[in-house]
Amino acid sequence: MNPSQAPVSYLTWIDYAIICVYLLGTVAIGTWFHRRQKSTEDYFVASRRMHWIPLALSIWSGLTSANSMIGGPGYTYAHDLQQIWIVFEAMVVYVIVIYLILPILFPLKLTTAYTYLEMRFNLATRLLGSALFILLRFSWLASVMYAPSKAMAAIVRLPLSEQWMQAWAGMGLDGSTAAWVLIIGLTTTLYATLGGMEGVIWTDFVQALVMMAGLVTILVMAINGLPEGVVTLYHSLANDSHGRLFDFSFDMQERNQVTFWLLLAYTITGRLNDSATDQVALQRYFSAKSMKDCRGSLWLSGICDMVLMPLIYFLGAVLWVYFVYNPDPNLPLGAGGQVEADQVFPYFVAKVLPVGLSGIFLAMILSATMSSVSAGINSLSAALVTDFYRRLIRPDRTDEECTTAAKKTTIAWGVAATGVGLFLGWFEQIWQIAVVLMGFWTGPLLGIFFLGYFTKRANSRGALVGAACGLLSTVVWAFGHRLLEPFGWTFQGHGFMYGTVGMIPTLIVGYLVSLASGTERSAAAGGAKSPA
Repeated sequence: MNPSQAPVSYLTWIDYAIICVYLLGTVAIGTWFHRRQKSTEDYFVASRRMHWIPLALSIWSGLTSANSMIGGPGYTYAHDLQQIWIVFEAMVVYVIVIYLILPILFPLKLTTAYTYLEMRFNLATRLLGSALFILLRFSWLASVMYAPSKAMAAIVRLPLSEQWMQAWAGMGLDGSTAAWVLIIGLTTTLYATLGGMEGVIWTDFVQALVMMAGLVTILVMAINGLPEGVVTLYHSLANDSHGRLFDFSFDMQERNQVTFWLLLAYTITGRLNDSATDQVALQRYFSAKSMKDCRGSLWLSGICDMVLMPLIYFLGAVLWVYFVYNPDPNLPLGAGGQVEADQVFPYFVAKVLPVGLSGIFLAMILSATMSSVSAGINSLSAALVTDFYRRLIRPDRTDEECTTAAKKTTIAWGVAATGVGLFLGWFEQIWQIAVVLMGFWTGPLLGIFFLGYFTKRANSRGALVGAACGLLSTVVWAFGHRLLEPFGWTFQGHGFMYGTVGMIPTLIVGYLVSLASGTERSAAAGGAKSPA
């Protein structure tokens, strides 16, 4: 938002009341499930008793952050429709996970995915995998709080004192955005701490329903606001670059525009990591009461992706056409005087929708944020407590003591992510920061798991050396133009390729080193006894 452009509220007290009720309702759900959290299995995997329907919507909403709900329409508003195809590539990932990976992991009754790495390789590989996950998800968590907070601050005026605003302005930050980061971060931390995984799943279930209903309603209302509805929409997109569906150029250098090949690489590696190695999703798989429920939840989550993600991206193009035919001088502007694309969607919700609906659908944006944040901090807590505290630091602690540690750790992660989120305003292009930081760790982590899942000869030495080479390759791809400039290297690789560039060397080097170093005795996945 342009610093000279003060936040303007288009909401009534009814809308504010709806948002407040929604926030209080999420805390109430967490409080309701608090009484069931008597063990770490209750707290982290909901006693392995979850039905496939709430589990499916929890998986979908937990991985569909507000970065997607706001950034997706923002991208298509500013560019084109290329990202609308990524869900069809993602369905390939669901098939791989359901038929090849679930049969390996689900029978093991794990709490974290990284326990598998110790069973397959050794403790060092488990700790490396868990550490890579922590780096990846914490990077994402702070950005997923900041991006929607910035959008909400541009549209919704909060009753903040002049002293508050001046204090944050003195640090070069926006006080309204900081207030929203605190509201989202602390509220989510509270209900995630109280309710554990069961509370998170049921809250995600409600939030997913709100997100779905809101998205469809907003699309219909935006199209109805055009002179000839769908006809106008079709002709406008067909005659403008906003309607472009494919760019098959092979340009792999960093730039604002993405291509089909970049999206293909980013989607496949990102979704494989999300669905096959990431504790956020796998912790939900482990919460299912049976393999059948687990598979059903993944199929339904995939169907939600197939239907709803294209609508999320299509919404940005619809809003672009809407404001072409309904010019609005008050659209949020960025520092350069251009329309702030990421803020157009919440602006439309706040200004154009009727009283009451605005509050409901701004609650939808909060839903997308809070479901992702709650999923992230609970999973980070599970990784830290299970893979480090209980396995390495305090193996003699009782389950009750570990459950207490889990709740304290959940609070710590929530507060830490909120604190970092407050200061992301010092950086530009927050969504790109998230892609870069997550992509750095995605490739090596995915490579380690694939060596375990799909090879018999890979050993711990190969996995660790391969991961180091994968990380080094990513560093050279991203920063080679700075590190190797004296040697004539000027190429800066695109951030969407980080995962692929890190995964391929991990697999190749890891397998070759394993062969060269000889076989090492490692437990077969299906028959191994869990070390923790």
